[in-house]
Amino acid sequence: MAAFGDITITVDLGPIVDGDLIAARWTMRATYTGGIPHATAPTGTKISFSGHDILRVADGRFVEYWTCTDILDGLAQLGAVSGPNGPARQ
Repeated sequence: MAAFGDITITVDLGPIVDGDLIAARWTMRATYTGGIPHATAPTGTKISFSGHDILRVADGRFVEYWTCTDILDGLAQLGAVSGPNGPARQ
């Protein structure tokens, strides 16, 4: 998170509650501030990527947390890896 500013996270779907489980899909939007190895995008580049979180609740507290984040999409937008937006720039 240190490589980003102007971070906003929106919940796109959820929260969905089923027994002791809570799930949500979210999108993070941010501005690149620099510092990611191999990134070729200039600072100030806007990126967005999404993910899903599942949490388990017991005794009123979150006791387990699973996340599936498409950070590779965000890194591809910064040119740090090859991805759906094309190969990383050299």
